[in-house]
Amino acid sequence: MTIKRVMNPIFVVSISVAVLGGLLLVASQALGMITGQVALLEVFNGWFKTVLCIAASIASIAVYFTLYARPGSDTGTDAGGQGSGEAR
Repeated sequence: MTIKRVMNPIFVVSISVAVLGGLLLVASQALGMITGQVALLEVFNGWFKTVLCIAASIASIAVYFTLYARPGSDTGTDAGGQGSGEAR
């Protein structure tokens, strides 16, 4: 199994969690500011924000390994690091 095949699903899942969770965080804070409820501003500031940061970090590591894996390891890049557009 190649690095790209392992890292792509990890990237998709972790970036999905980070983006969807971020949207939920922003929506709850906007709703809290509009309604004036402090509880909505503080509800996601604990473990939820920590999970979002970890998911975003995992996504960045996965995309790094996907794009900069060893040439010839099914990444579609040549020795110069430029994408050829073809899978090897």
